[in-house]
Amino acid sequence: MIQNQEYIEQNQTFVFTYDQEANAAYIYTKQIDDGEVDKTYICEGLPESVKGGINLDFDSQGRLLGIEILDANKVAPHMIAKMR
Repeated sequence: MIQNQEYIEQNQTFVFTYDQEANAAYIYTKQIDDGEVDKTYICEGLPESVKGGINLDFDSQGRLLGIEILDANKVAPHMIAKMR
């Protein structure tokens, strides 16, 4: 787990987007160029309420690029409320 101090020193910025029509949120760990996503991992073993609703995008070197949240208003209502 990254400690708060390490996070601040890295000055990492995450961008959150929400598509109301698709009811999908995306958390970017960096700007993603066209074709940069090499593999999408569909998270399994999650509670039934979010099953199939969280996907992780990785580049060809296994670095996390972003997190997709489907059915976002149900899975992460606290996050969506801040975006409106």
